[in-house]
Amino acid sequence: MIGEGGYAGKGFMVITSRPEELAKKIDEDLGRGITFINGQGYYSENDLKLIYCVVGRNEMQSMKKLFIASIHMPLLPLQMPMKSLVKALP
Repeated sequence: MIGEGGYAGKGFMVITSRPEELAKKIDEDLGRGITFINGQGYYSENDLKLIYCVVGRNEMQSMKKLFIASIHMPLLPLQMPMKSLVKALP
């Protein structure tokens, strides 16, 4: 999950093997629209769906909690230094 954006809100891009499940959860719990972006893994060449969703500042913690509870993986912010990123990976 990557968080980006300015002061008013954040755009989250999520790569998961269960995009429909997470999209449904975002819609039900936060009432937010979701955009699927088609992608492909470089090494695996597997097709995948990326999830893009914009939330307000007051919803950011709810989005992070929802993601962590649904997918059981740590949040990896876009601005995270590579050293921290490697430590955070399972």
